[in-house]
Amino acid sequence: MYRREPDMRVTMPRRPQLNVGGPAKRKASLGRRRRGGPAATVPSPAKRTAGRRSRCRWAFILTLTLAVGGLTISDAVQYRRARAWGAELFLLETIRVAGAKRFSAEEILAVVDLSRGETDMADVVVADIHDAITAAFVDLLDVAVTRDVPAGALNIIVTERRPVARVVSSDSGDAGRVIDNQGVILQRPFALPTNDREPDETAEELTTITTDVPATAAGMFDSPEVFRAVRLMEAYRHITAGRQPSDVAVRLRAIDARDPSRIQVQLDDATSSQRTAVLAERTMAAGLRNVLLVTQERQTRGDAALPTVSSLAGEQDTLTKSADSTETTEIIDARFERTVYVKSIPRGQDG
Repeated sequence: MYRREPDMRVTMPRRPQLNVGGPAKRKASLGRRRRGGPAATVPSPAKRTAGRRSRCRWAFILTLTLAVGGLTISDAVQYRRARAWGAELFLLETIRVAGAKRFSAEEILAVVDLSRGETDMADVVVADIHDAITAAFVDLLDVAVTRDVPAGALNIIVTERRPVARVVSSDSGDAGRVIDNQGVILQRPFALPTNDREPDETAEELTTITTDVPATAAGMFDSPEVFRAVRLMEAYRHITAGRQPSDVAVRLRAIDARDPSRIQVQLDDATSSQRTAVLAERTMAAGLRNVLLVTQERQTRGDAALPTVSSLAGEQDTLTKSADSTETTEIIDARFERTVYVKSIPRGQDG
């Protein structure tokens, strides 16, 4: 009988093929197929990494939120305990008001609800105090409020607006309203006289500005002629800065800047003579400087000949001063940069 010989061949396992340099092949499906559904898939490594990062990020945010909340609650509890144990350490004890000359400290503190020895420092809100004082006093240019909680102190430093001119309407006979260099109408431009304080003399030294435009509802003059006159006054202060009052020849008494090509300025000096300068807006600073030079020359020469001052050689005319200077008005036309014309006319004909 034939016997089959056993098969002695050895079957070697199949070696996997390596995909060198090519994209990795993704198996379509691993695991068992669900009944009636698609085969389960394994997420890619990139998605697994993104998921881990998202979970770590949310865990960090949650931990940080709990830590901050715990510190806040701890501070609040400690503050309440400190108030219960030593409430007198957190009361407002000292209020300092500095910088006010036309307003008293009592007037300023009357607009805020603060009481020494009774108000808790937690109720002293710097922003609310600043807004209340600024709204109540338009004459204050700046208000700085600071507080020192451990010391129970409140510091209020104010800066008052400086009066520079008095604005008068051309069609009204009122005394005018005092403004600062921004055109804001001041409610109390000068300090009130008291037993220890004399009336403010600067009230008589203010320059008068003529305008045809009434004040706005916001309480200020914003017409062009007002700001034109204010710029002229600033130029005057810049030119005369550093000089003694006795060295300044004239003072600006009144300005009519309604016409930018013919700005009329009435001047005051130590003598009884009246002078009126005529300037133009485009040459206002140079013309004002020439007016001061001409006026100083007139006061220096006295009754001598009064020459017309000009920067061009050979263009000087001679004008003899009137015997009675109180009956004439001297007109100084300085609308030109290089030449100044001077003439004297009888008073009453200078309009």
